[in-house]
Amino acid sequence: SDHSIPMALYDILVSHFTPLNEAWMRGPSLLAGILMLVFASVWLIRNRHPIEAVTIVAFMAVSPLLVYFSRLARPYAPSLLLAYVAHWAFWQYWHTPRLKWLMLYALTGALATWLLSLAGFFVIAPILYVVPQLFRMASARRAWIKVLRLGTAFGLAAGIVLLPPLLVSLDDLAAKAGQNSPGLDTWIN
Repeated sequence: SDHSIPMALYDILVSHFTPLNEAWMRGPSLLAGILMLVFASVWLIRNRHPIEAVTIVAFMAVSPLLVYFSRLARPYAPSLLLAYVAHWAFWQYWHTPRLKWLMLYALTGALATWLLSLAGFFVIAPILYVVPQLFRMASARRAWIKVLRLGTAFGLAAGIVLLPPLLVSLDDLAAKAGQNSPGLDTWIN
């Protein structure tokens, strides 16, 4: 769990109540993999033909990456689940703009990014997908407002969880990268 602050915090919490073992460390990833299949099943059954939904979920269940991610004591499966929930919340907000969908997008997106920073690119992918389409629309004022709300909510939520560890440990990050902290010469060269 040394790659993820939330996973390290989980390990510390578990170790206060029971000896930390492999089952406890892999538990969140295994649970996230199973919940990913449940989430996909519910969404697909509501939005696709049942045979199509069952086929997709069956392929997901034997997907090498999902199986692999679900077996590791790393943040991959939980961040994947949270990022997909963020995508779903984006879709919900895009079609029926309600505060609960906006907050769900921001919260799950920020948590996915906190677990695994690269998940942030996956979380903002729907925004990046709709922005070029907005340039082609004649009256896109409401859509631009939605995009700004979604981006701002995610940015604030992600900033709340990502900035404190970054600001506190710039020297640690530099040491881990084998480099010094960025200085003025970094920007000039």
